[in-house]
Amino acid sequence: MKRKTMVSIGVGAVIVVAAIVFRSALIGWFTGDSTSTGSRSAAVTTTAGPFTVEVALAPEPPRQKDNTAHVRVTADGKPVSGATLAVRYVMPAMGAMAEMRGNADLRDDGDGRYRGTFDLPMAGTWSLEIDVAADGRKGSARYSFTVDRRGLAAAPGAGGVAPKAQPPALPPIELPPPALTSLRRGLDGYEKIRALLAKDRVDGIATFARDLAEAFRAGLGGLSGSAPSEITDSVNQAASAADALAAATNLDSARREFGNVSRFVIALAASDPRLREGWHRFECSMASGFGDWLQRSPDIENPYMGTAMPTCGTSESWEPAQPGAPLSHQGHGHDGKDVSYFTCSMHPSVRQPEPGKCPICSMDLSGVTYDQQESGTIFVDESRRAVIGIKTSTVGKQPLQLAIRAVGRITYDETRLADVTLKVKGWVVRLDVNATGQAVARGQRLMTLYSPELFAAQQEYLLALRAAAGSGAPGHVTSLADASAKKLRLLGLADGQLDQIRKKGSPIEELPILSPASGYVIEKLIVEGAAVEPGQKLYRIAALDQIWVEAAIYESDLPHIKKGQTARVTLPNTAEREVVGKVAVVYPYLDAASRTGKVRIELPNKDLALKPDMYADVAIDVDLGPRLAVPVSAVVYTGPRRIVFLDIGGGQFRPQEVKLGARVDDHIEVVGGLAEGQTVVTEGNFLIAAESRIRSTSYWEDDHGTK
Repeated sequence: MKRKTMVSIGVGAVIVVAAIVFRSALIGWFTGDSTSTGSRSAAVTTTAGPFTVEVALAPEPPRQKDNTAHVRVTADGKPVSGATLAVRYVMPAMGAMAEMRGNADLRDDGDGRYRGTFDLPMAGTWSLEIDVAADGRKGSARYSFTVDRRGLAAAPGAGGVAPKAQPPALPPIELPPPALTSLRRGLDGYEKIRALLAKDRVDGIATFARDLAEAFRAGLGGLSGSAPSEITDSVNQAASAADALAAATNLDSARREFGNVSRFVIALAASDPRLREGWHRFECSMASGFGDWLQRSPDIENPYMGTAMPTCGTSESWEPAQPGAPLSHQGHGHDGKDVSYFTCSMHPSVRQPEPGKCPICSMDLSGVTYDQQESGTIFVDESRRAVIGIKTSTVGKQPLQLAIRAVGRITYDETRLADVTLKVKGWVVRLDVNATGQAVARGQRLMTLYSPELFAAQQEYLLALRAAAGSGAPGHVTSLADASAKKLRLLGLADGQLDQIRKKGSPIEELPILSPASGYVIEKLIVEGAAVEPGQKLYRIAALDQIWVEAAIYESDLPHIKKGQTARVTLPNTAEREVVGKVAVVYPYLDAASRTGKVRIELPNKDLALKPDMYADVAIDVDLGPRLAVPVSAVVYTGPRRIVFLDIGGGQFRPQEVKLGARVDDHIEVVGGLAEGQTVVTEGNFLIAAESRIRSTSYWEDDHGTK
C-alpha cells in the first residue's frame, strides 16, 4: 500500500512538472494560438478615431513566417464585437524595390478580440496598419516592427509621415588649418561610433562622443572671425548633438542622436571638399530620423538598422544633379556610341571586353555603349519583353479630382462667446442660474449682488438728482447728476436699472446682474454667498446655433485648400447625416508635433446636434483640372529621386527623373521631367530598373541627372 502511494505521488509530480514546462503549448492547444516559438510582445494601445486599439504580436520577437497579431478593440471602455477589421503589413518602396504589402487572415474571437495570422515576404522593418469599422464609425491605427527585433511601437503621427530632415545648406568655405585638423580628428571618432552602432553596440559610444564634441569645439575655436555665421552655428550645433549622443542610454536614442550629428557632419563636409576626402556617403530610407551617414569603407555597414539589415542603403553623391546636362565623352578617347563592354541580356552580371558567348547560358553577348552606360538606357528584345510582362502607356493630361480627408473637432464659435465679469467688489446674494448647461437669454437675471461700492454710487446719484431738482443753478447740478449716472453705467448698470433707481428714489441693495448674451452656460465659477472681485469671471456663455469644425490637414494637402471651398462633415456615430459648410479660415501655422495645418469650417447648428468636442470626418474635394499624370505603378522610388522608364523605341528603355505632384487614386501628377505623348513603362519596371542598375553604375551611383 505504501509503495502504491509513493508511485501515485511520483506520477502526480511528473504531471505537475510537465504542465509547467509545456504551459504555453497547452494554452496554445486550448486557445488556438501559435506557440511554436517565442512569447507575445507587450501590448501597445493607441486611439483609432472613436476606438481604442490594443495590439500585441506573437512570437516575440516577430519572424518572417507564422506571425500572429492579437487585436482588442474597445469603445468607451466596452469591447467592440463584430467589427470589420483590416490588418495590413506594409514595407515602403526602397531604391528599385517596389512597395510590398499584404493582408492578415483574420478571425473574430469574441469579446472585442481579433486574431490575424500572416507571413512576411522578407525580413526588415514593416508597418502594421489596422482599420476598424463598427456601427457606422471608423478609425485607423499604425504600428511598426522589425523582424528578429523585440518590440512593437506605435507609428509617429496620425497617418502621416514626417518629412525627412535635411542637412543645413552651408556656403562653400576653405576652413583654416586648425579648424580643418580638429574636424578631421573628430571624424575619426565619428567612424568608431558608426561601427559600434552597425554592430548594435552602445558600449564605448559615450567616450567617443565626448571626444567628438571636444573636437568640434576645438574646430570652432580654430575658425577665424570672418567665418560665415552659418558655419560657426553648424559646428556649434554639431558639438551639442555629440553631447546628446554621449548621454544616450539605449540603442534607439543613440541612433537618433547619431543621425543629428550626421546632419551637421555632412553639411560641413559638403562646404569644404577636403573634409570628405576618403569618405563615402550613404542614405537609408528606412531610418526613422535622419538616415544619411558617412563611412570609410565603400561597403555599406548601416548604423541605423544594425545587424537586422546591415546592407540596407544606397550611395549618395556630394554634388546635386544638373538637369538637362548633356553627356560628354570629349577627351576620354571614345565616342558615346562606342561599345564600353559586352554583356548577356539574360545574365547582366557578365561583363567582357570582347564579344563572345555567355559563360552561363552560351547566348551571344550584346554590346553596351558608353551612352547607355551613363544614361541608364537598356535594351529588351521582344521575347524578353513578353517574359518580363512589360506594359506601357502614353503620357497625357486627364482631369484630376483630389479627395482630401481629415479628422475634425467640433468647437465653439469664438466670436460668440461672452464672459460675465464685474467691475466692483461684492457678495453673491442669490443665484438664479446655478448650473452649467442652462439656456439663458440676453437680459435675463443671472444672480443678485450686494456691493457697498455700488450702493454708495447709487446714493450719490440720488443726492445729485435731488440737488438738481431744488437748485437755483440747475445747469451745474444737472451735470453732477449726469456724472453720477455715467459712473453707474461704467460700473455695469443698464439704463433700465438707472430708471428703476430714479423712480424708486432709493438705492437697490440686491442688484440684479443680467446676461449679456443668449446661449448656454458652459462655465459657472461662483456659488451663493461667495465674495467676488473686480475682473473675476463668473460665467461663460456660448451661443451654439453656429459652431466651428477645426480639421487637421496634412502638410502635403494644405496647398490645395483655399478659403470658400465646400467641405462635407459627417459624425462617426451618425454617418448617414452630412452637413455641408464652407472653409472659412486656413490658419497660417502648423502644429509642431503632428505637422498638420488647421482649417476652420463654419456650420449652422439649429437643432444642436453638433456638440463641442465631438470628432467629425471632413471631406474636401478639390478639382485640379486637367493635369499631366501617369499611373502610380510607373514610378520607381530611388531615395531622393523619382524615376520613370521611357520607351524610346527599338526595344530601348531610358530612366527619366520626374517631379511629382498630387496623387489621385491610381494616378499621380507629373509636374516636371515628362512631356505629353511620351510612353512610359507601367508594369515590369522593377526588373528594368534592376538591369539598368547593373549596366549603368554611373547613372545610379553617381546620381547623374538627365535629361
